[in-house]
Amino acid sequence: MKKFAIFIAAVFMSLSLTSCFESHQLNETAIVQAIAVDLAENGQYEVTMQIYAPKGGGSTTAIDTSNNNANIVSAKGKTISEAMIHATALQGEYIFAGHNRLLILGEEFAKQGVENVFSYFDRNHLTRQNIDVLVSKGKAKDIVALNIDQGILAAETLEKTVENCETNGYITRAPYYQFSRDMFLYYGCAAVPVIEKIEKPEQSQPEQKGGEQSQGKDGEESGRQEDAATDTPIDSVDVVKVEKTAVFKDYKLIDTLDQEQSRGVTFLSDSIKNTTLVAQDSEGHYASVHIYECDSKLSPKFDGDQITFVLKVRAKASIDEVLLPRGETTGAEDLEEFADSAEQSIAADCTGAFNRAVKTDGSHLFSLGDMIHKKNPELWKQISEDFSDHLSELSFKTDVEIEITRLSIEANQSVTKLK
Repeated sequence: MKKFAIFIAAVFMSLSLTSCFESHQLNETAIVQAIAVDLAENGQYEVTMQIYAPKGGGSTTAIDTSNNNANIVSAKGKTISEAMIHATALQGEYIFAGHNRLLILGEEFAKQGVENVFSYFDRNHLTRQNIDVLVSKGKAKDIVALNIDQGILAAETLEKTVENCETNGYITRAPYYQFSRDMFLYYGCAAVPVIEKIEKPEQSQPEQKGGEQSQGKDGEESGRQEDAATDTPIDSVDVVKVEKTAVFKDYKLIDTLDQEQSRGVTFLSDSIKNTTLVAQDSEGHYASVHIYECDSKLSPKFDGDQITFVLKVRAKASIDEVLLPRGETTGAEDLEEFADSAEQSIAADCTGAFNRAVKTDGSHLFSLGDMIHKKNPELWKQISEDFSDHLSELSFKTDVEIEITRLSIEANQSVTKLK
């Protein structure tokens, strides 16, 4: 009896491991790598997908790394679901979005409101919650269809670009789960990186440089050509930049922060990993101050009904480069000036980001309401209903300290002499 009970339990456990979704053969499946959503004419949605399509490089190679191994499929519909169904009909294969890397929202679509994005993607069981959400400058489909011959897939290159920009302190990434959470918790407000196509420079026509013909001893033309050369331009590929931040309010794109303000957002949200600042001393000499360790904390201070948010930044940095005239060296006093200059730069970036996004745009970023509720529950009860009206009245201060711990050789020698 005991063995029979164990057998029945094992059967039920194995049933729990089976899938409820229909299966498809790999050669009948279109694997989506990036999705773009734009606003089409008559209020319709246009969905553009980059689909993995390996292009063989020979009889022994299934993938040619020199080619863009992707196809582009675009379709329209009254809803995003209908557009996806139309795309399936055009592709002729089952569309699988479980490996999608990017969700790019077109600029015009974002300005009209992005509520329907959540209605579709939150219900889709194949939606990866950690895909990067971006807002494009112009049409999102133009980004998905870019000709990027770096790596095996253009979408992979775009994803790496976003990752590198975050690593270098340009932007704060917005994974889908965070984008969706912020929108629902904070009145349709969120901050999303902006991706923008860089136009390729015009290429000049090749210039043929003819060689000189030499004469033989008898005055006859020998027919020998002297180093004929051709100026052949290097083919350029489409490239993008990710250095700005889109600000949402009431589910709509209302503003775009510039590069400096976007860097301020990374400090305000404590997502900064490392970054490099250009500092200047009193004599106009420049230095690259590389921040390799940073801890930032935003907290409210109360003076009656007046609320002041204070950003405390403590960072460690190294001097990576100093531009000095020949014969001059970096002294200890120069290092202090470079550190002060970098601190002022961070303070200006953060102040600009806070004033623009919060006080001017009225967007509920950085979880300000949660901080007030935690620190001063009584005050939050009074202002929670109309907190949006209080955003413009908030004050902001910075407390930034940078410790330069890694010096150049000449700086080390100078500091040693002073001791």
